[in-house]
Amino acid sequence: MDGVVMDFLLSDAAFGELRKQFGESRAAHAFLLECPDAYLRRDALRLLSAFAVCRDGGCLVCPDCRRALKGVHCDVKFLPFDAEKGKITVADTDKLIEDVPLRPLNAKNKAYLLDASLSAGREEWQNKLLKTLEEPPENTFIFIATAVAKFCE
Repeated sequence: MDGVVMDFLLSDAAFGELRKQFGESRAAHAFLLECPDAYLRRDALRLLSAFAVCRDGGCLVCPDCRRALKGVHCDVKFLPFDAEKGKITVADTDKLIEDVPLRPLNAKNKAYLLDASLSAGREEWQNKLLKTLEEPPENTFIFIATAVAKFCE
């Protein structure tokens, strides 16, 4: 992740508060992020995943944080799984639901990053995800990003 982008995101009061909440182990289990810029959206999701997997709540220098920021942490999953399809599918959601109950491999938590802007409208995958969003296992965080707020309607 570009240092300028990270500095920009960390200067935002909301990200500062989220970092504090993760550090104090009192963060919510699911988050919705609206961001029209695709690259900033991706980097924001990676930063949030670093907060989630870090044992210190987002130090940004430990191995877990560095891997999450690079997008290569084994306990951070990005949907859609198949980037060539370009959208989240029901199969992606099924894989997520199967993976959620499993314990993290290296970090204290697991994070799922969903870029809902890669899917148009209300689709079946969203309905399948509801139960997991309502009652995720402990140490599981789900971050959903969208380009526009219409996702919530």
